[in-house]
This record gives sequence, structure tokens and C-alpha cells, in this order.
Amino acid sequence: MPSRVINGPGTQNFSTRPAGMAIDMIIVHAMGERLRWGASTCTAEEMLTLKMPPETWSKPWGRVSAHYFIKPDGAIHKVMSPRERAWHAGESMFMGRTGLNDNAIGIELFVPGEHDYSSLLETMETDYVSDEQYEGLGWLCARLMQQLDISMHNIVGHDEVSGPDVRPDDPKYDPGRGFQWPKLYGWITWYLVREDTDADDL
Repeated sequence: MPSRVINGPGTQNFSTRPAGMAIDMIIVHAMGERLRWGASTCTAEEMLTLKMPPETWSKPWGRVSAHYFIKPDGAIHKVMSPRERAWHAGESMFMGRTGLNDNAIGIELFVPGEHDYSSLLETMETDYVSDEQYEGLGWLCARLMQQLDISMHNIVGHDEVSGPDVRPDDPKYDPGRGFQWPKLYGWITWYLVREDTDADDL
């Protein structure tokens, strides 16, 4: 079965994982499809893949990236190899382990529309994720789990690893209270049981 993953333009915002580091986590994120900061805007894809910020983007530029992003229509785009270290988790901790960029894969869900920080938080209170995104995320997680031996218990939200207890001055709340984890687990289970992953190029 051919891969569903679309190879993207890449990014310079990555580094090498520590030698011998096992890739054993998936962190689910969410960001606005278009981001607004004051009078300027930037697309989420630009934020994750451009080498330099667009000239119209006035937000203090933080170099961020993720391994994959999933658009509202369910299309899965690859930014970089999961073997590389993306910059998505920041200050983070899970089960006593810190610095989760070292061992985790980051997947961004694009939230439809244009958002500043306040409207994004408000939207994430609702189930903003499309059925196509849940299905695509389940497909991708199932493949990564099988190919990298990742446990279902190690698929977490950014809010679980970088919340107020870890980052009191800048807590992360994505993918949000509206995210339906049972829907994701259902799709992961469906694909783990029903489809072979050997031919997928992730």
C-alpha cells in the first residue's frame, strides 16, 4: 500500500537526536491554519517550514518545527524525517523525563481559520478537529507505532507534557479540551488491526 504522506518543502529548524536515543513518543499539537499577531498574519505552514519569517510577520520569531502536519481536509504533510529532532515540545516533561524533543515525534493539527492566541484557545474548547483529521492522525500514529515500536500510552497532547506544572509562565494548552481522544484511539486501533504497514515510507 503506498504511503498517504505528502513530502513537504522541509525546514532548517531541526537538529540531530542524541546518539542511541529511542524514538518512543508522539506529541499531538494544534495551531491555527492562519496565525495572527497584531496587524500581521502568517500561515501555519510558513511557520513550520520557512527558513526565515515572512516580511509581513511581526511576531517575535521563534524557530519551531514539527515532523508532520495534518490539514483540515485530512491531508498529511511531512516536514522532516521522524529520525531527525524537530523543535515542537520545548520545555517539557513526561514520566520524569525532560527535553522531549529528543525522543518524541511532533504532529501538528491545523485549526481551520485565522486565529490569534485568544481565539485559538476558545476554539480548542470545542471539537474543532474534522473527521478527516482524526482518521488521518490515527493512520499516521498507527504506522509510527508499528515502525518505531511506540506504545499507545506514549501518545500524548502538548498540554500533558508542557502544561502549567511544567511551564508556569508559558503553559501550552493544545490540542485542547475539545480534542476527542477516544476518536483518535478508535482510528489507531482500526488501522493497527486491519492494515499492513510494511510498504509505508514515513
